[in-house]
Amino acid sequence: MGTTRTTWLKGGAIAIQPAAQKMETIINFADLNCVATDVIQALTIPAKTFVAAVGFEVLTVEDSTLTFDIGDDVAGGGDVDGYLDGVDGEVLTGAVGAATGYAGSGKVACKYYHAADTIDVLINNDADTLKLRVWAIIMPAAAVQPTS
Repeated sequence: MGTTRTTWLKGGAIAIQPAAQKMETIINFADLNCVATDVIQALTIPAKTFVAAVGFEVLTVEDSTLTFDIGDDVAGGGDVDGYLDGVDGEVLTGAVGAATGYAGSGKVACKYYHAADTIDVLINNDADTLKLRVWAIIMPAAAVQPTS
């Protein structure tokens, strides 16, 4: 990670955090043998973080009908398909999604997570061969306290 730069202003500091960072994970459904409506918590987003984009890449296709959604905090009542909806797991492909309301608009939208959360994959059909890479571009936004 890069160095945090701080600009001092009257009444406090504004932190300019390091450049955007990429986080990713690979989910091998051959090891999990998931059924419809299973939720996989793919990425943990730290508190006070902007998420600029979430995407995926199918590394190994599913051998039967499969669609999946990518959203946040699915188990806790979050937005099941807030980033991607109805993705075909039977095709070697990849895509990127922005926060709900911006996908397909040509705009890049950040979603701010005040509290820690997860980026989740919701399986809409049984999955036993899919291998999936899920990634996010994040930017820390935690406040910096004065050191002097």
